[in-house]
Amino acid sequence: MNESVLTVVKRLVKTIEDRHREAFIRQEYVLGDVCEFDWGTAKLDIGGEGYKAYQMAVFTPAKSGIRYSMLFKSQDTPAFQQSHAEFFSFCKGNFRTMVYDNMRVAVKKFVGLFEKEPTKALTELSIYYGFNFRFTNIAKGNEKGHVERSVEYVRRKVFSEPGNDKFDTLAEANKFLFEECMKLNNKETSNGLVPMEIFKEEQKHLFPNLPKFESSIYSENRVDKYSTVTVSQNHYSVPDTLVGKMVKVKMFTDKIIIYYDNSIVAKHDRSFKLHDWKIEIHHYLRTLHKKPGALKGSTALLQTDTQIKYIYEQYYTKDAKTFLQVLEIIYEKGIHAVTEALRELEKLSPMDMSADKVKVICESRKEKEICVTVPLNDHLTEKSRSTLSIYDKLAALQSRKLNKEAV
Repeated sequence: MNESVLTVVKRLVKTIEDRHREAFIRQEYVLGDVCEFDWGTAKLDIGGEGYKAYQMAVFTPAKSGIRYSMLFKSQDTPAFQQSHAEFFSFCKGNFRTMVYDNMRVAVKKFVGLFEKEPTKALTELSIYYGFNFRFTNIAKGNEKGHVERSVEYVRRKVFSEPGNDKFDTLAEANKFLFEECMKLNNKETSNGLVPMEIFKEEQKHLFPNLPKFESSIYSENRVDKYSTVTVSQNHYSVPDTLVGKMVKVKMFTDKIIIYYDNSIVAKHDRSFKLHDWKIEIHHYLRTLHKKPGALKGSTALLQTDTQIKYIYEQYYTKDAKTFLQVLEIIYEKGIHAVTEALRELEKLSPMDMSADKVKVICESRKEKEICVTVPLNDHLTEKSRSTLSIYDKLAALQSRKLNKEAV
């Protein structure tokens, strides 16, 4: 394409743009009325796992303009609901109207050209907190311009400085994010106003504060032959007595809780991998007692606590049956007590590390701890001594009085 043709194309494009240039209508907002929500991403290194894109939920009230943000591993229903529950808890109330774009956690489907059907998650939040909601038009970010700017602003101001993008845990990252947002909210803006000061006035106009909404996805699952339930294509173990039975599952942003007969039977950290297995070895004790040979190469042993794995490798690699008996003692007495008992037993009888001996040592050490004499120098003891001393003096005086009367 030669230069003259390119010039003509540029001129034509500019003519079209000028012909359809859009005008915007300035809006006025009242306290406690409108709050906007949006998702963003922040690339962070958390727990030494390398830089990953974490989902950042951002809220910005239209009137006060404060920024509130939280980080999640996934942009899903539990994260969407929990972010609202935490934000409204922070506000000590909630707004009359929430504004969203066409995000999948808020819009279930389009009905016609302009109507949109909300998701169950948004409907539940709306009913519980009593707010109305509206959606922006497609590709119209200006219709929620406050939060559109906030996403980029928070990411740049909070995480751009060297060292501000590495954290040990997600909780630590969220704590840092909250503190930095509060600093930004208390700074004077270009118009001479402080967002937090306006927000404090806005709090007086919010709907009444409610207990936090429980954000989770509920399902009923059948326990498979591996004594696991599958949630979002990942497997989570339950006690092996439940194979073939139906259990109830609640998936939260960070954990999975499994119920049977209205009692909690398993808790797991939620996995965000694909086709992952989260196995607790104590869920399989009944089966392993019947099949001890299956222990060595099992996922259950591979994923177990480091200290338990050390006990197996140090003492019981050739005696799986005894290890399983010791494992039961660990769940009864605690890993620290069993570790100390094994060290003592190794000195006394290294050729016989039986479970019975481990249990006896654990119980004897417990008895010694109970029988340790408590130093008699605490407040109650001193008070008792003082009281007894007074009684002794009164007794002595009474004795002398009686002697005088006898004479």
